[in-house]
Amino acid sequence: MFFEKLKNVFFICKLQCYIQGFNQIIKIKNKYNWKINFNNLIKTYLNSCIIDSKILYYLINFKKNFFLLKIFF
Repeated sequence: MFFEKLKNVFFICKLQCYIQGFNQIIKIKNKYNWKINFNNLIKTYLNSCIIDSKILYYLINFKKNFFLLKIFF
């Protein structure tokens, strides 16, 4: 029971780190008027990143960038 809760806490922390990173990309995108497709960006991470990126499957399901997640964090 304790380890399951600990695993969930680490999952939330990891998810928050990805969200913060993508929020930084969004800020840069807006500053320099870049056209970034976040679904393609996430798929690139999934296919070629050496970091464990299974958590990105959860992020792909969001319809409009990651602005919805700001509500929670």
